Amino acid sequence: MGGRLPAVLLGLWLVATLALGIAPYDRNDWLLENALVVLLLAVLLASHRQRPLSNLACVALFAFLLLHEVGAHYTYSQVPWMQWCRR
Repeated sequence: MGGRLPAVLLGLWLVATLALGIAPYDRNDWLLENALVVLLLAVLLASHRQRPLSNLACVALFAFLLLHEVGAHYTYSQVPWMQWCRR
């Protein structure tokens, strides 16, 4: 992970996770789904010197994890995609 981009993306993801952690649809599901993400990030941070990710990989992972957080907040079946698209 070279440069500041990974740290900036991690910070943005943490802010989004904290915001989406406020009153999720189902707190137990939210905690369970985020436990796996925290484990993934711990592995990535622990191995970043031996196996650094490219900036493109960091952006792709950030986008995936951000969508995952939205899904975890609402539970995937309750995400109001159609209401958002109508706006």
